[in-house]
Amino acid sequence: MAEKTTHDDTPAALRARIKHLEAALDREREAARSASKGHSSTTRARESRQDADDTSRRVTDSATAVTRRARDGASRMVRGKTLAAFEGLRAFTDSITAFADGVISRNEGSDRNVRDLITDLPGDIASGFADAFDNFVDVPSRAADRYSKSYREGSDTPARKRSRDDDDESPATQAGHDAVESEPAAKN
Repeated sequence: MAEKTTHDDTPAALRARIKHLEAALDREREAARSASKGHSSTTRARESRQDADDTSRRVTDSATAVTRRARDGASRMVRGKTLAAFEGLRAFTDSITAFADGVISRNEGSDRNVRDLITDLPGDIASGFADAFDNFVDVPSRAADRYSKSYREGSDTPARKRSRDDDDESPATQAGHDAVESEPAAKN
């Protein structure tokens, strides 16, 4: 029974998914019971325990996947915030550098006398400050752009491939996850 898995992690969606899986499990159990009326009660008990173990394993695997996705999202968010802070710092220092460079370049000149340079210095400082403020206004947008870019970069990174020794999921569940992970690639 191949089912398409979605990645909606809201509590209501997860509850609905659990109900759907439990209903499917009940249908499978009923079909198994009607097919195995000639089996002994110990065989049925063993199959019931195995079904319960399979259900428990699937729920655990789903919870593990949700936890992993939440952890990855939080990690991308922290990385984005950190890089955005540094981008803001970079933009701020760029505006300070533009201020200093503007004042110095406006007030240089070997062909002008010192009295003219001193007279022009307050105007040069005011002009440099205006240019720096114009650059400073871009700090929040540059930081926001860096956060957005950094966060999206993390979501484009393929999941770390784990060895079967690291695997805490059943082979059937892992095959289901592999199929879901390959779906977007097939659509592109």
